[in-house]
Amino acid sequence: MDEPETAHRVADEVADVLAYLLQFCEVLGVDVLDALAAKIERNELRFPVPGTSTPNRHSSE
Repeated sequence: MDEPETAHRVADEVADVLAYLLQFCEVLGVDVLDALAAKIERNELRFPVPGTSTPNRHSSE
């Protein structure tokens, strides 16, 4: 973002969304870091880096 005012507004929105998400996870009892780590693992299985030995699995979530 080239314009400082635009960048500032976008950063404010990102902070708002993050704050809401963290509050939401707190209410639901979701551990954010555990959920993220699990999702990364699932994505690595579904979308492996070309040339690796991990099979490309397609699954519905």
